[in-house]
Parts: sequence; structure tokens; C-alpha cells
Amino acid sequence: MKFLSNPIIQFTISTSGVVIAVAIALGFVLSNTMTQRAMHQHIKIYPEIINNILLSNQDIIDSLAQNQNIQVNGHEAKTLKKLLNFDTIFRIKLWDLKGRIIWSNKLDIIGEQFPDNIDFLIAKKGKAHYAIDYPRSKNAMSNGSDNSAAINENTSEKNSDIILEIYIPIKAGKHVVGVIELYEEADKLFQNIQKDNAIIWLLVCAAGAIAYLLQFFIFLKAHNNQKTTNENLNSTLDVIISSLAQQAEIRDVDTGHHLERTSNYVQLIAKHLKKTNQYKEYLSNQYIIDLVKSAPLHDIGKVGIPDRILQKPGKLTKEEFTLMEKHCEYGACLLKSADAKLTFQSFLKIAIQIALHHHEKWDGTGYPHKLKGEEIPLSARIMAIADVYDALRSDRCYKKAFSHEKSVEIIKQGSGSHFDPGIVDAFIALKDEFKKISTSLAG
Repeated sequence: MKFLSNPIIQFTISTSGVVIAVAIALGFVLSNTMTQRAMHQHIKIYPEIINNILLSNQDIIDSLAQNQNIQVNGHEAKTLKKLLNFDTIFRIKLWDLKGRIIWSNKLDIIGEQFPDNIDFLIAKKGKAHYAIDYPRSKNAMSNGSDNSAAINENTSEKNSDIILEIYIPIKAGKHVVGVIELYEEADKLFQNIQKDNAIIWLLVCAAGAIAYLLQFFIFLKAHNNQKTTNENLNSTLDVIISSLAQQAEIRDVDTGHHLERTSNYVQLIAKHLKKTNQYKEYLSNQYIIDLVKSAPLHDIGKVGIPDRILQKPGKLTKEEFTLMEKHCEYGACLLKSADAKLTFQSFLKIAIQIALHHHEKWDGTGYPHKLKGEEIPLSARIMAIADVYDALRSDRCYKKAFSHEKSVEIIKQGSGSHFDPGIVDAFIALKDEFKKISTSLAG
């Protein structure tokens, strides 16, 4: 698609895609890291709080250390219930190392055993741990694991979307003797985390947009500079081509605006043929540009023809005409020499075809190689009609100009013999345009 061939569009699509992908990845990493840090920062205060509270009731720690089937009495329960002074804490469980709940402010779960509870087992190893429970969705998550043993017995008592279950090891010296589990309403906590995440995403998106815009403006400036350079180079090239072509034309005093007119004729025919199925794919826009740029060089080889022949007012002798025919090969040789010095495909390939073959004829009677039909390059077949029409319409030292109508008739008569019939049809369809160009650029 032409739209996608635009380098600015290509840069926009590719760079924005990379920036978006990096921004998304960075956003996820930063938000996840921030969430984890916020959670650990939140729960790290609980082990110290619990240890301070339990110092007032050493019996609980001693009983757990002795692995006794302790019974939590009123004083001990009162000590543990101090944790409920935190507004968001609504459930407490005290576990022994066998995974049995030996006390809870929810009395009906005392005595239940969950020895395989993963979150409990992690805390049992001495590490404070948390699990996130979504009671309304019945979807519990535990630090990235879906094997949480959190019990949703609280769902009938609390109207919370998110519950944080915090498991804190109870230590006697360096040894873990039990686990306390706290249930905390975490809606506000996660709302604050979500706000922080929103800020992170906003900053990441803003940074991505700024990075993209900086790259875009740098690219755009470089692109415009390169575009200007290319335009200057193309303008210089066009001037050089025109100057080279005029080296041959200037010696033929009667040709006038021949080069300009023939270039316009060639462009007309090529654009018309592009609309047909036969040449639609072959005649690309770039091909037509190169064809028009090459057209002025069709007679460049005349620099090698002596003035006595080139400017002779009468009919050429057989020997003189044989020498005149050499201008096709002279021109092609000159252009091939230039093209050989290039390391890329240039318009000179088409220019060589035109210079060498624009005097070939459809029936094989032309020169220099007597090519026939489609053996003749399309570029040369187009050039042949443009060149002959302009010659017919122009004064020469050996003849007067023909009328437009007479010139059209002569080209019609040459269809299938001198000219490609398909290109003659295009010429007939464009004859009025040919006349306008011939008239406007006369002289």
C-alpha cells in the first residue's frame, strides 16, 4: 500500500509499537514491584506488634513451645483480643505447629485442623506471610499461588471485597512455636495501592509519549534534511541530464524544444498505458518517472556524428545514413559507461534502452539491431512514436513541418509496421493532448 510506504508512517507505526510495548512491560513491572513493596511494608509491623502484646502473657508462648494442648483462658483471650483494637482487624486465629486452631474470636472454628495449609506452612518456617482473599468472588490468591487455604467463613459477617490474611510466626527465642493469623479488611489499602499504580501508569505513559515525540521530532528533522538533500540532488541531476542532452540538440539548429516536447509525449503515453490491463503492473509510477527522465537522452549519441551529416540540408547518401545510424550505439555506449560506475539500479537502464532502440520498427526493419515486435523494449516503442510525431510536426533543414492531422495520419499508417499497434491506439486517444503540447511548445 502506498500509505504504508511513507517513511514517516513506517517510523510512526514501528516506533510507537516499540514504545507502547516497552511502556506496558515497564508499567507492569513497576506496578507489581510497588504493590509487593507496599504489601510487605504494610505487614512488617505486625510481627513486632504481636511480640509486644504476647510479652504480657508469656504463658501462651511457653505452652506453645512445650507443644501442649493449651486452653486459652479469659486473660489470654483478652491479650489476643488487643489486636482487634486495630480498626481493620476483625478476625484472629492462633495455630499450633500441628495446624490446629487453638483459639479464635470466632469460637465455632476452634479445634479445626488444617495441617496442609500452604500459607500456614510458610509462616511455620519463620517467615511472615500474607494471602489475599476475595470473598465475594470466591477467588483466593496467595502471593501468586492459587492454593491458598484461607477460609471464607468470614463472608457472612463482613461486607468487604478484599480481605488480607496475615500469617505471623510466634517465636520463643529463635524457634517458631506457633502462628497467629489476622484477618484484615483491605479495601482501603488496595484502593490506595490502585491510586499509586494509576500514578505509575500515568507517569510511564507520559514518559513513553515524551520519548516517542523526541524520537519523532529527531527523525522528522533528519527526514526533512534528507528529503531536501535528495530534492537538491535530483534537481542537479535533472540539470545535468538536460545539459548532456542539449549537447547533441544544440548542434541541430532546427530542433527547438524537441527534448521538452518528447518528454511530455512520453509521459502522456505511459500514463495512458498504465490504465490498461496489459501494462498496469509493468508501468509503475517509478518506471514512468525514470522513463520521462530518460527521454531527453534518446539522441545523446548524436554528439559522435559529424556536423556535415547532422546539418546536411538535403537527403543523406547511403554511406552518410549508415554513419547517422551509429548515433544509437554511440548513445547507448556512453550511457552504459556511466551506468557501470554506479553501485545501484538507476534510470540509466531505461535511458540505454531508449538510446539504443528508439529507431527499431515493429516489423523488424529498423536499426541498429532489427528487433521485431515485443523484442523492442517498451520504453523504446513509446519513444519511437513521441520522436516521430515531433519530427513530423517540426521544421527541419531538409523539410517543412507537417500539420497535426497529417502527422496523425502518417502514424496511423505506420501501425503494425513502424509502430506497436497498442501504443498507436494510445496515441490516437491522446492526439488532442499531443496537439496542445506541440502548439504550446512550438519553436
